[in-house]
Amino acid sequence: MSNIIVIMFILFNTTISGLYFTFSNTIMPVLKQEEDARIGIRIMNRINDVIQNSLFFLLFFGSPLLAVAMVLMNMNSILFWVGSLLHIIGSFLVTIVKNVPWNNRLKNEANETSWQEFVSEWTRWNTIRAIMGLLASTIILLELLY
Repeated sequence: MSNIIVIMFILFNTTISGLYFTFSNTIMPVLKQEEDARIGIRIMNRINDVIQNSLFFLLFFGSPLLAVAMVLMNMNSILFWVGSLLHIIGSFLVTIVKNVPWNNRLKNEANETSWQEFVSEWTRWNTIRAIMGLLASTIILLELLY
C-alpha cells in the first residue's frame, strides 16, 4: 500500500508541477506579449475559471494529502519528509498564499498597469511552485530507487 501512495503522489505532484511549468515557460510569455493588456486579462481570467474543475482539484488537493499519508507510512525516511515538505510548503501553500490572491486581484481590479505587475509576480511564484514540486518528486523518486 505504501508504494501505491508514493507512486500516486509522484504522478499527481508531477502532473501539477508540469502544468505550472507550462504556464511559466509558455502561456505567460505569450500573454505578456499581447499588445492589448485587456486580451491577456480576459484570457487569464477565463483560464482561472476553467481550471477549477474536478480533475484539477483531485490533483491539487490530492497531492498534499498523499504527501502526508506517504510520510505517515514512512516516518523514518528523511527524504519522504523533505519531499513532502517541499511540496506542501513550496507548491501547495505558495498557490494558496501567492497565486490565488494574484488571480483574485486580476479578476477584481485588473487594468493595463496591474496586468504587467500580475504577469511578473504571478509568474515568479508560479515558477517557484513548479520547481519545488518537481524537486519534491525527484527527491521521493530517489528514495524509491536507492
